[in-house]
Amino acid sequence: IRKTNNSSSAYRVSYTPSISSGGRTITLTLNEYLENNTKYYIYIPSGTFYNYSGTANSSTSYYFTTRGAAALTAPTMTPANGETGVQVGLDNIRLTYSDSLLTSSGAAVTSDYLAGQSTVKKGSTTVPFTAAISNNKNIILTLDSATEFDATYTVTVKSGAFKTSVGAISSSVSYSFTTKSPSLSLTEKHGKDWAT
Repeated sequence: IRKTNNSSSAYRVSYTPSISSGGRTITLTLNEYLENNTKYYIYIPSGTFYNYSGTANSSTSYYFTTRGAAALTAPTMTPANGETGVQVGLDNIRLTYSDSLLTSSGAAVTSDYLAGQSTVKKGSTTVPFTAAISNNKNIILTLDSATEFDATYTVTVKSGAFKTSVGAISSSVSYSFTTKSPSLSLTEKHGKDWAT
């Protein structure tokens, strides 16, 4: 088995073969996921298999092409995109994807990887944070400094930062929310009139 993604080179794909108990069905299980927009060629030389009468197979080949990468569904966000009047003192921002995430290279997502793919800003000032992921799909950005009054916070995630096991790729994320303004409480005091 070989694969090519429209380049001049074809690369060998490792696989694990198996045969049914009746000896009629051969299964080739690839030792890697299929890649997007890639052509796979399967070639079986003559004389590879024989039937009970001793007749060998003729050479055969075929190919198939996988489709292009689908887009990963955008995450839901807490606080919500465009939300205003958000409470102050909030120390974490959450992005929840509907699918389990891998890195762009197909590895497990780590805190360091998340930190390198994401930014948080208050206005134009970068806000330091610590990133974590749970259940492979829930991203938590814990701010070093909790949210303050009358501030717009913007979260961005780079395009292509994540993909799924079936090759869906994430688009860039950019969303913002605004915290509430401080309330001012006035108490009226009445003085005492003194007769002169």
